[in-house]
Amino acid sequence: MSNDANFPTPLVTVVIPVKDDNQRLGLCLQDLSRQDYEGAFDVIIADNGSATSPQSIVNDFAFARLIQAPQNGSYFARNAAIRHTDAPVLAFTDSDCRPQRDWLRTGIESLAGLPDRAAVGGAIELFAQDGRRPTPAEIWELQHGLPQKMYVEQQGFAATANLFVTRDLFDQVGLFSETMISSGDREWGGRAAAAGYPITYVEACVVRHPCRRKLSELTRKLRRLAIGQAQLRAARGEPLVAWGALLKNLKPPFRSLIREVPKVRPKTPRAIAGYVVAAWTCTYVAPYEQIRASRIVKTQHRK
Repeated sequence: MSNDANFPTPLVTVVIPVKDDNQRLGLCLQDLSRQDYEGAFDVIIADNGSATSPQSIVNDFAFARLIQAPQNGSYFARNAAIRHTDAPVLAFTDSDCRPQRDWLRTGIESLAGLPDRAAVGGAIELFAQDGRRPTPAEIWELQHGLPQKMYVEQQGFAATANLFVTRDLFDQVGLFSETMISSGDREWGGRAAAAGYPITYVEACVVRHPCRRKLSELTRKLRRLAIGQAQLRAARGEPLVAWGALLKNLKPPFRSLIREVPKVRPKTPRAIAGYVVAAWTCTYVAPYEQIRASRIVKTQHRK
């Protein structure tokens, strides 16, 4: 581990991978500058190959520094940042996230009541750009986007948009898998749980996360998740496609629509129609992307 001489070791280092997201990175750093946490912290921005360097943005914040992590993949960037600090606690968020004012304090206080080797996943609140007129993709994401409580309590991992980890735990179970396109947080959480260190969910530790606005962006998310899931299944020695579940999910989503449409907000005909469009899109794009991902991962393993 190494730490620049100008940055004395803080109690916590915030890790933010970024690629071509300078404007939202600036907003995230503004939120971090307003934290009510009274301890020492710094922020490492790991540039994952941006066309335009975020250096000018980072320069406006004395607590932040930029490192280069050009190998493709956000988990490679996160690991590079971890290697550049000796802080005993690592806090992870993303460049498009908006940490609430008490985010750092709440995360650190939550870890203080746990063993030395511990991890905390905080809440992720999705928001639309215009809450009065959300797009179909935003309406879908508001209900299904990042259910962190379910991730932690039912699936044993926390999305890295809001994750606190002690260095002792990284020393025990290792860093993130750098080969994962997606689901690296799920893979790491599985290793931590298998070693006897389950992640704790903390509702009061909040970051806000923008919804994807376009169905094309939602499709790209499904593609990325499908590749990550196929990589995870390959690492476990499982079939790259769970055909039974895939074929079951090809059924028209009538039951889920009956269950979920009453929850749509705002409750307008336009919003309900948007949700239905997004539901049908995801129902049939997701299986296609799973099959496509299996072929991509199979080709990678042959090389």
